[in-house]
Amino acid sequence: MGGDRSREEFGLDWSTDTLVFWALAAVALTVSIVIDSESFERFYGPLSPVVVTIIAAVIGAISLRSLRARGWLRASARPAKHLWRAGFAGMAFATSAAAFDSVIHFPEDMNVAWPHSVLFYPAIAFVAEVAFHIAPLAVLIALLGWRFSGEKDTRRVWTTIAVVTAIETVFQTLDALGGDDKRLALFVAPQLAAVGAFQLMTFRRNGLAALVSFRLGYYLVWHIIWGYVRLTVLF
Repeated sequence: MGGDRSREEFGLDWSTDTLVFWALAAVALTVSIVIDSESFERFYGPLSPVVVTIIAAVIGAISLRSLRARGWLRASARPAKHLWRAGFAGMAFATSAAAFDSVIHFPEDMNVAWPHSVLFYPAIAFVAEVAFHIAPLAVLIALLGWRFSGEKDTRRVWTTIAVVTAIETVFQTLDALGGDDKRLALFVAPQLAAVGAFQLMTFRRNGLAALVSFRLGYYLVWHIIWGYVRLTVLF
């Protein structure tokens, strides 16, 4: 009974978040085994994709448990509806990136080629969410000692989102500045800041499934559909 009251108090949907997390972890691990490891080298370097995925799963599981305990996750009353919205939002953000890329091109080797891209990007999405959102969020909140319980936490929520969003934004912007065309950074910085803030607020309001839905929608357009087009047409 006490556990049920705690769950209702914080609005948690533990079973859904846990199921989504381990389902995506299983997909990522399977893909890391069956796909040639060369596809992962740009992201993981010499590290084994299998090892990276397992480490991400362990860290992610610990981080999710911490986020639940501190009240970050809140159950959605209409989860299916929010999944579609998050997915379409991700596709919309990716469309703007594709439009920019059609004028000022990102590097040719940015995408994993079709048909490997169909399996590769759902796998990389798992590691990316743990590395850039789930784990940093859990660490930051734990270090600050914060707990979340309702609307009164608005300032803390946005402070947390701003700090965690900056991690991926700075990482990707520095990567863009290190390339041949520095103009790419002018798009990457604001784009990823907006994407990160949207994702983390989606995570806060609608849970892990919506967070993952956004990134999969983004990758579907940006890396799979547009990735195939750009490698075929632009290069």
